[in-house]
Amino acid sequence: QEAKDFRQSLRESALDQVWRTLGQVRVQDAQASVVEDRDRILELIRSSRKGYRGLNLAVIKRLQTWFVETAAGYLRPTLEQEAEPKPSSTSLCVEIVGLLVDLGELQDAESMCEAGICVCRAAAASADADAEAGAAFRMHWAILWMHAGRVAHERGNLELAFSHFEQCMTIFRGSGMERCSEAAAAVRRMGVVLREQGQFEKAI
Repeated sequence: QEAKDFRQSLRESALDQVWRTLGQVRVQDAQASVVEDRDRILELIRSSRKGYRGLNLAVIKRLQTWFVETAAGYLRPTLEQEAEPKPSSTSLCVEIVGLLVDLGELQDAESMCEAGICVCRAAAASADADAEAGAAFRMHWAILWMHAGRVAHERGNLELAFSHFEQCMTIFRGSGMERCSEAAAAVRRMGVVLREQGQFEKAI
């Protein structure tokens, strides 16, 4: 039942909202059935080298990693098995890949990104997709290429990162979406890469 509830929440909730909630965990706010136990535990944490902040960050990172990996585990077979992909599935893929990159889980992000790009490319080209769905698939397709560029950038492969950002912008331009906020973000990332390559005039 817990797994079913989790899958349902993924379909109905915004991942970034859950992400922010997990990021607000504070060990010092935890409760215990025995007050003395709580006080002793909190004193040990306070006197430790990392203190509350260090433990809070460790707990948050563990919770966020678990959440994203569990969500990815749910989504992957969904992407592979859906006979007719839904924009809601590719939107979830975009969110999960972005969070995986944020966590530094680059291998998982790359793998999920490749799967999502294949699904979005095929769905966007499908004659069965209506105009609204087709636009959503192209948007998700472009953003996944941007995330692929982020992965390459994190790995220090500036040439590949720039190529992926260019691919992202090609899709945005071809879809008439080059003025959207996501396209602006891709352009900014291209500028960052150009500056890191020393191509300052092109970066302006």
